[in-house]
Amino acid sequence: MSTPKQPDPATAGVQAPAAAVEPSPAGTRPSRRSIATRILLLIGIALVVFVGILPRVVDYDAVRAALSSLSTTQLAILVGATLVAYVANAAPTRILIPGLSWPRAVGADLAARAVVSTIPGPTDIATRWVCIASGRSPPTPRRPGSCSQRSSRRHRRSSCH
Repeated sequence: MSTPKQPDPATAGVQAPAAAVEPSPAGTRPSRRSIATRILLLIGIALVVFVGILPRVVDYDAVRAALSSLSTTQLAILVGATLVAYVANAAPTRILIPGLSWPRAVGADLAARAVVSTIPGPTDIATRWVCIASGRSPPTPRRPGSCSQRSSRRHRRSSCH
């Protein structure tokens, strides 16, 4: 006959966060209408930027002439240096956030840089956080007092994470 588990006195009366009680559905997919709306919005933004704004600032013919004057080797070096710069800029984020993939780190960095170049302020931080958090499951909340016990050769110690 099993005895019922006694509640931990250290956590008595502590409510679990709502996210821990009701996990968000990870398998839900956006509707076709939502996908179509997003695609149309992206196309609209691209048109505004590349047809409306950039031609006022950038001479497309000059860019085309400059790129066409490069040799194949020079173009390959330019592309390689650009890729190295993308990865180097994303390296601190990738290193400091455990489990973050290189593609997600680079994408978050590029999105954050794009946003902050158009909307000043701490918008890059929010953009970076959204990009990183969108691909990760929320952390499992820990209960107060739930420390793991580790034994050492010399002494026994408790470590909380």
